[in-house]
Amino acid sequence: MVFMCLFLVAIGLFEHIERAATVSCNIYDSDFALIEKRQKVTKAFNPSDLLKIVQDSKAVKPFQTVSKLESYFLNMQDVADQLISIKNLNISKACCIHYDVSNAGSVSVK
Repeated sequence: MVFMCLFLVAIGLFEHIERAATVSCNIYDSDFALIEKRQKVTKAFNPSDLLKIVQDSKAVKPFQTVSKLESYFLNMQDVADQLISIKNLNISKACCIHYDVSNAGSVSVK
């Protein structure tokens, strides 16, 4: 995630990215609970089964899902591992991470 944000700022797609720590929100918690409840009673044998579980977990206003092929995704992990080190960032203790075009290649952590 750090590499991807640095990359998006470096290529000029964004001038500033701020990523706040995940905070629990009752709206999303209840949606995830519905999906997890449905998953407990349904077997998934392939990715399309997982899409069906998500779609069927909510009867009123069902969740919308989009199926993507593997070719839609970029694997940047190998590149990130070679170019950056995040050991000293203490990201697990951070409440907010900043990436800014004026300070390209740097990460600020609060």
